[in-house]
Amino acid sequence: MSERSIRFGSFELRPERGQLLSGGVRVGLGSRALAILVLLAERAGEVVAVQEITDRVWPNIFVQENNLRVHITAIRRTLRAGAEDDI
Repeated sequence: MSERSIRFGSFELRPERGQLLSGGVRVGLGSRALAILVLLAERAGEVVAVQEITDRVWPNIFVQENNLRVHITAIRRTLRAGAEDDI
């Protein structure tokens, strides 16, 4: 059975392995940020509610919205850096 991967730009996201690759090289991203990225990539083109993200990434735990923002910032920084490497 082949492993599922999600490709966007120069990135390859491998949800089952918990990996994000850029140009075949593993990119460091924390587990919570990676879980958020997987959810957003799976739902590309859709609006995903904050509550849905927190319910999936932090099940049964109350999380301040600011915590989510910190992880989103880390994702953006990582994706931006990977995109710049392609230039």
